[in-house]
Amino acid sequence: MPKSIQLTSLKTIIMASLATQPQPQPNKNSDNDSNSVADNASKTVLLTSQSKTTTTIETKTTVAFHKKSKQLHVNFTPRLSTLDPHNQLLHQNPLRGLYALFWILLAFHIIATIHASGSLAIQSPLARLFSKHLPQLAVVDLCLVASTFSAFGFAKLLSNRCFEYCNTGLILQHIFQFSWLGAWILYIFYREWPWIQSGFLTLHSITMLMKIHSYCATNGEYSEKLKTLESRVKELDDSKVIEFDDRQREKLDRKQLVSTLVKTGIYENLNHFIEQNKQQPTENLESKSPTESDEKRDKLADKVHETIDLLDQLGARNASADHEDVDDDQKKHDENQYSSKCWPENLTISNFTDYLLIPTLVYRLRYPRTKEIRIFFVIEKVLAVTGIFGLIYMITQYYIWDQVTSIKAFDRDHRASAIHLVDNVIRLVVPFTINYLLIFYIIFECICNAFAELTRFADREFYSDWWNSCSFDEFSRKWNKPVHHFLLKHVYASTISSYGVSRSAAAIMTLFLSSLVHELLMVIVTRKLRLYLFLAQMTQLPLTYIGRSKLFKTRPALANAFFWVGLISGFPLLAVCYILY
Repeated sequence: MPKSIQLTSLKTIIMASLATQPQPQPNKNSDNDSNSVADNASKTVLLTSQSKTTTTIETKTTVAFHKKSKQLHVNFTPRLSTLDPHNQLLHQNPLRGLYALFWILLAFHIIATIHASGSLAIQSPLARLFSKHLPQLAVVDLCLVASTFSAFGFAKLLSNRCFEYCNTGLILQHIFQFSWLGAWILYIFYREWPWIQSGFLTLHSITMLMKIHSYCATNGEYSEKLKTLESRVKELDDSKVIEFDDRQREKLDRKQLVSTLVKTGIYENLNHFIEQNKQQPTENLESKSPTESDEKRDKLADKVHETIDLLDQLGARNASADHEDVDDDQKKHDENQYSSKCWPENLTISNFTDYLLIPTLVYRLRYPRTKEIRIFFVIEKVLAVTGIFGLIYMITQYYIWDQVTSIKAFDRDHRASAIHLVDNVIRLVVPFTINYLLIFYIIFECICNAFAELTRFADREFYSDWWNSCSFDEFSRKWNKPVHHFLLKHVYASTISSYGVSRSAAAIMTLFLSSLVHELLMVIVTRKLRLYLFLAQMTQLPLTYIGRSKLFKTRPALANAFFWVGLISGFPLLAVCYILY
């Protein structure tokens, strides 16, 4: 089956037809009218016309401004993480010395604690708890990762048109996802492992579920877009915008459609004229009623513009060698098995494996890549994980373990009072907060960066300056970017587009789903259904509105202090509640 299609005529590919209606002026007294004008996309009207001597090109361009779309779109761009030692912005920060001081003081404090206790406590009950069932856990975790490849089979069925995604595909996808997660949760309950092993496997299951959902949903969207593209190409062929030979038309391979249109030069020509015509000023537009011929040309031009947009979404822009945003060196490094793929050419085992290793929960045909893997950078992160994990172990052993043990003993002998609850919370605030910061650093600065380096994933912004947050909604956007991107694309934006709800309602539904998942983790870890964490998560709604009040808006330092008090008091309070009640 041919991988390219020859055009019967390439004398003139495109001619723009001048749309004669002037751009409407927004009504200043109407918010709806102004929003409508703001959301109008830049539209270039294209038609073909054959001429022996010249080709006339004229355009109609309106203001291109997709403010809402940009807010809901997940972009991946090359950038370093905020606390990466190689980040020049960190070296320019006037508070960089305090960052180094934190690690030095923490190290001296741990050394002093070990010296006072007289041992490393490597034979403690906590150490035995950490090391229990580790070989079995490793094997089970590998099986967990292997089971995610069933999502690849789902995508292959979509590409072979075994079913349509919008109907049967969505139902099968959700049945598969619920069954997959449910099976692993039942297995975790069956094994009755300690809370550390159970918590780790549950967190990894939820993470892999998000990756599975994004992979299936994104490829499902691509399958629907390709179906639409096929109909648009047929309409343009029937309208003589692009012409195929009868024999070539019969042999047109659906799976090679996008790459075929790129290789034959159709996409490059269309895109070149669009970019050229967008830059032309729109002058001397006369106002008159469109004729029937003008309306037909405009409708056909819309189909051409939509075809180009669909080609871009299905990877044509990235597959094109003429992409203006990529230099020659970057092209050379990106020409590998993981990039420059059009759908469904991306449906390979290597591509799916690469996606599993990349520290993101949102699937794309192409990600920004670095030019090489820095081995010493990976070693640096591995050593950091080892050292910081030792710090977490020491803090847990000397400042949390004994306190939690005494809480359990008190609960057996006495009825916990409010004073006892507050006393334990105050004692646990500092060690819980330090452990939270260290765990955050291990996951997002060390582990995510190590996997990003191994896969050459260039977007290292896994978090931003969440410690400066003035409200809890700002914190939720900044502290865990991979999960935030997943919720933004596949929950928040999907809820708005699918059900037509308002942004506020979509935000509440997103928070509700996130709270349920958090409570599921606590149910597995504690074997208790108490809804403490669920309620704590949902209190972000009133806390967010409080943080946006005039009192805090005009006093960012006070707002940041309010955020920190709420955050650091929540960790020990939840721990004590789950232990005592």
